[in-house]
Amino acid sequence: MRLRVLPPLFYRSLRMRMMAWLGTLLLVVFISMAFLVFIFLRVRQESLWNAYLQDLNHETVSNVESFLSVYERVLRSLSVLNPEDERTASFTRQILRDYVAFKEIVWVDDSGKVVLHQSSGEAVMGNLFTVRQSVWFQAALRGERYLSSAQPSHDGDFLLLMAIPAENGGVIAGLIRVDVFLNRVLTRSKDYPILTWIIKENGEVLAHPNRAWIRSSVQELPLWEAVKRNGNPAWSGRITSLEGGEVLAVTAPMQEPAWVVVSEVPFQQVRKASLQAIGVLGAGVLVLFFGLTYWSRWYLRLLVFTPLEQLRQAIERWKQGERRIHLSIDREDELGALANAFNGMFEQIKTRETQLEERNQALELETARRKHAMLELQRMAEQLEERVRVRTTELEQEIAERRQTEQELRLNLERLSLLNRLLQIHDPETSLEQLCRELGQSLKASLVMLLMREHASARMEVRAVYSMREMSFPERLDPQSDVFMKMFYGNSDRIVPVTLSQLDTQPPFVAGLMNENIEHLLLLHQIPSRSSGSLLIVGRGDQPFTPIEVQTLEIVSGGIQQMVELALLYASLNDELSERRRIENILVYQNTRDSLTGLYNRRMFEERISYRAPHHTPVCIIALDLDHLKRVNDTFGHLKGDEYIRLVAQAIQASIRSEDMAARVGGDEFVVILNDADERAGEAVVERIQETLQSMLDPDNPIADWVRVSMGLAISQPGEPLLETFRRADSAMYTQKQH
Repeated sequence: MRLRVLPPLFYRSLRMRMMAWLGTLLLVVFISMAFLVFIFLRVRQESLWNAYLQDLNHETVSNVESFLSVYERVLRSLSVLNPEDERTASFTRQILRDYVAFKEIVWVDDSGKVVLHQSSGEAVMGNLFTVRQSVWFQAALRGERYLSSAQPSHDGDFLLLMAIPAENGGVIAGLIRVDVFLNRVLTRSKDYPILTWIIKENGEVLAHPNRAWIRSSVQELPLWEAVKRNGNPAWSGRITSLEGGEVLAVTAPMQEPAWVVVSEVPFQQVRKASLQAIGVLGAGVLVLFFGLTYWSRWYLRLLVFTPLEQLRQAIERWKQGERRIHLSIDREDELGALANAFNGMFEQIKTRETQLEERNQALELETARRKHAMLELQRMAEQLEERVRVRTTELEQEIAERRQTEQELRLNLERLSLLNRLLQIHDPETSLEQLCRELGQSLKASLVMLLMREHASARMEVRAVYSMREMSFPERLDPQSDVFMKMFYGNSDRIVPVTLSQLDTQPPFVAGLMNENIEHLLLLHQIPSRSSGSLLIVGRGDQPFTPIEVQTLEIVSGGIQQMVELALLYASLNDELSERRRIENILVYQNTRDSLTGLYNRRMFEERISYRAPHHTPVCIIALDLDHLKRVNDTFGHLKGDEYIRLVAQAIQASIRSEDMAARVGGDEFVVILNDADERAGEAVVERIQETLQSMLDPDNPIADWVRVSMGLAISQPGEPLLETFRRADSAMYTQKQH
């Protein structure tokens, strides 16, 4: 049966069908032409917009470079002045008024001290005590121009930090307002909704008309993936914008700094001209379509449908019994050949009617003979069907017996497989977790939990859990476990099946299991005692546990009990060993370390310098001695003296590598041994110790003015014992102390 969705008149009329097919063909052709024109216009529009956005980007890149160059020149012109002169401060305030993009200007000397600080409005860089460790300070000291990413301020604005080396020494840094920077460098279009913004080389948005997107990263957006996939930041294409709309974006790279300028226009603006053109084209296509349809209808009626109507009338006359029929269609095409064929067919049909009457008589005799044969075959088929039915019943009984045998064998194999996997668990530390996992996989359980209680006053403690879902369980169960433990008292069975929905009480733990669609449980208790014992809980969803599965768990219950006892014994032994190792580590630390400073003691230092193997690389030894320690002890007390010693020890430890050695060899004497270090490296460590010590001093501490360290260093010679090297370093230290 055909599926027909149009009116029946359509399927009975060849004229309507041909007109429909012809109209469909014309419509497809015209739609294809319109689509190709639309694609051409849209590609043309995209290329025009692409060129326009590229021009805007080039102008924006030029504006950015000019803006940064102007403000860098302003800072460089300021750097030639004297920062301590009052006229320099006045000139700086004039710069802040003339160049409104500047928020704040700071001049820092080489040591990190602020020598000039001016700002318009509330200061942002007021706390500069960590300026020596800042990235911009280090970069400017190296002679480089530093530009930071957009930094938020307390008033909601975003700022850029520009730092350059000063001509008179130090670093000059200026904070630039991002909003003023955008107004000065971005090219605006009054006729079209074009948006221009800037990103850094790491994908962070540096400047954007919408402040919400500043400092966000575009590495996860299609824009960044498209730019990096082309291997060049200069890229154009259709993407999803930060606001979520479809836009045409064009990027332009900058050389210094390495930023990327992005200009975007809504793709609806690009389509506008194409849609207008396709509307005009569609109207013309519809007019042409209706004109061709009317002309085709008249031509098809003259060429095809009139001869077909004559043929239909001839066939109707034949059906009414008329036999002298002749079609007079004088044409040489296919319809003329069809009319001649019908005339020949009418003549042959009259001849065939006579022959059919003779064949009917012969067929009646043959039909009677075959009917008799069919009755005989039917009788034989009934006998064969009875034999097949009896044999089928016998085979079904045999198959049922074999299935039962196979099921028993399969269950025995599952028991043997479970026992084999449990016997393969050898590690006592992970035996309980592996036990729960193997039981869960063998019994197709959603949850296997092992609980322990060592004495009557203790709660049930969760020792191991296997779960197919992400469930959360308390570490100890007290009232919840009583619901299960009460089932064992007076019950001789080691395994008890439980249906949660039939329990009289449902504490939180049971309710949590039901929320996870766990309905049926098997409870296995190992030691049926009220004082102590272990409880194994096996749970799953809608399918209850079969008697075969319960019997399998009973068989392996003895092995489970032994594994639990071995795991608990191993845990207690492991705790005892861990305690002994902790005590040994404490004793080793006390024998090798100085109790006040945490550095190595004199014993470890003497063992190190007594090592007489030849040194293939130079070793640097630095001897240190604290000045004024006795005066600090006499003036402020020994607690301040100890604080003085610990402060120096911390400065030494922070200034050396992990493979170097620092030791306290006397009350106020320290030694540093630098492996594979020449004289230059040793002097760098001495300078680093002095700088670190000064940075750690608190000016309000009364001992700050008394802290002085005398240091001397010596480099080992080939074949020279380290003891001799230490003596030379000690002599150099005393020489410095005398000077």
